[in-house]
Amino acid sequence: MPILSLLFVLAGPSAQAFECAEPVQPKALDQALTSAETAFADLDDVGFRDKVNEIAGILLPCVSRALPRPIVARYHRVMALHLFTIGDEGGALSALDAAKLADPEYVFDDALLPANHPLREHYANAAPDEAMRKVPEPRTGSIAFDGVVERERSKTLPALVQLFDEQGISQSTSYLAPREQLPPYRAIPRQRTTLILGSAGAFLVSGTMYGLAWAQRGNLIASAQNPDTSKDILDGKRNRTNALVLGSAAFFGVSVGAGVGAAIIGER
Repeated sequence: MPILSLLFVLAGPSAQAFECAEPVQPKALDQALTSAETAFADLDDVGFRDKVNEIAGILLPCVSRALPRPIVARYHRVMALHLFTIGDEGGALSALDAAKLADPEYVFDDALLPANHPLREHYANAAPDEAMRKVPEPRTGSIAFDGVVERERSKTLPALVQLFDEQGISQSTSYLAPREQLPPYRAIPRQRTTLILGSAGAFLVSGTMYGLAWAQRGNLIASAQNPDTSKDILDGKRNRTNALVLGSAAFFGVSVGAGVGAAIIGER
């Protein structure tokens, strides 16, 4: 398993299985992040590793309240330091980009990183990718990415994701890689609703066209029985009848396809 993936397994959904003894307040998480930074500055590799494991595997999943942006940015920075120390420079830079979006004014202290350190230089000059994608809206409560209650998730950067109930209590807090699946939650099935409405609309159009085709067929038969009706008129009515039948069949196919799609995608 790649190093970056291993970290996100620790800090992501699998950590949600941890049994929380009590809720963790944002201040406690912030203090732990400060301790991790101190261990890193003191070149205490074991202390830093242990603190990161505690933060990612024990404290973060039990956070009970919304995390402010400065704490989110600090979390990204500590993850960047950790990833860098274990040799995942690409993952470290990606985490720093996420931190820069959350706290663009932050400057690393010399005690934490010297001025010529590659992570510090990257952070100072970073122009993070701001491309976003929407996620499904929860049926109840809300979802937040990197400290902001919204449905916009970065396409290319890691994110700290929180799911809240109606009272604003965090039900799930995860640190996810860019393409890592969100924690499960019941979402408003907007895509399914759109497909169901489209299926119903297409079925209605199909039925209407079939009715018109049937009426046109009756008119064609009546005209054919009239010896005064020219061949051109009969051909025109026949073509209109056939076009209506084909159109009805096409819309019926759309209706069936949309209905099957609605059944397949489920709660989306």
